[in-house]
Amino acid sequence: MALMDSFSNNLSGIIYGLSIRPANNTIWSVIQRLLFGVAIYFVWQERNFRIYQQKERSVNCLFDHIVDTVRLKIRGLTLKQTNEVIKASQIWNLPINNSVYYRDIVRDLNSFDDSDGF
Repeated sequence: MALMDSFSNNLSGIIYGLSIRPANNTIWSVIQRLLFGVAIYFVWQERNFRIYQQKERSVNCLFDHIVDTVRLKIRGLTLKQTNEVIKASQIWNLPINNSVYYRDIVRDLNSFDDSDGF
């Protein structure tokens, strides 16, 4: 969901993987940083609920909260319309701007006209 396949599955490996990557403004870098921060926040919140309030949520509920929060944060961003943003919007089930859809149709039509030799 965040193109973090090259990271290990333990927390120290994830922290190391995020720390050596440059913090640029590509969509995947932003999603990785958001996802990490939100996951840490909700895991810590769950810890506090269990210790101090004797409340407990299921793993699926916690996962859904994390995904929904990241999705809402991404929707609040102003994004450039690139192929990577479109790919991320499909993975994260985000609505994309209709101008991207129409831009792709125009591009496809132009490439079709160019191949006909007219």
